[in-house]
Amino acid sequence: MHDTAVETRRERLRRSTTAEIKEIALRLLVEGGPSALTLRAVARQIGMAPNALYGYFASRDDLVVALRDDQYAALAQAARDGRDVAAAQGVDGRLRAWAHAVREWALENPTGWHLIFDGPTGGHRSAPCPTPPDGDFDMCMPLLEFAEATLPHSQLIAASTAYRWSDFDDALTERVRAALPDLPPEGIALGLRIWARLHGLVAFELDGRLRAPSTVAAAIYDDEITYLLRSAAADEMDNPPEDRSEER
Repeated sequence: MHDTAVETRRERLRRSTTAEIKEIALRLLVEGGPSALTLRAVARQIGMAPNALYGYFASRDDLVVALRDDQYAALAQAARDGRDVAAAQGVDGRLRAWAHAVREWALENPTGWHLIFDGPTGGHRSAPCPTPPDGDFDMCMPLLEFAEATLPHSQLIAASTAYRWSDFDDALTERVRAALPDLPPEGIALGLRIWARLHGLVAFELDGRLRAPSTVAAAIYDDEITYLLRSAAADEMDNPPEDRSEER
């Protein structure tokens, strides 16, 4: 019993120290950019010997990956919260609320956004996640729900070819097919297209490439959401997809 209590205290201390290390590392990244984030700088601020820090993170890259995953979880939570606020507004309302929650989080956490999506940090590229973080699927569910509701008549899916499940990541398709069994693989393609367009506008705004004040950027973003919603409500497709259903 005594050994169990000691181990519990050790685990609690380790969790606390790990959280403090990540908090300091993120602050260094926000205030000084990628070059300011070094294990030595973190150790100095936390009052720990540099060598001791390796007991928590084997390298700077490992620390960056941990920060990235934390920021992704925060973004996913913000997106879910936005969706949940609009739970009674139908699939269109949930998608609009989700999209605005993503943009608002990005504007409030530009360093976190770049950490999630840009990869390189001070000459070091974060290792890609072999599987999506836990929040990934839930965060993107409104896109897939929207696709499921609009695929039968959406102008937005007027593609030259159809899609197969094998075109996409196995882990992703497994979760999609379990949650939305009636959604065809075209639904994933539609979700990815919508996400790419909205992500692109947010990235352009954060990088100053829109060359417009925030109010105008917000209007452009909202117009794009409206365009996507209206396009999905179209009754005809100009280019029906080539049938590859027997390959699915």
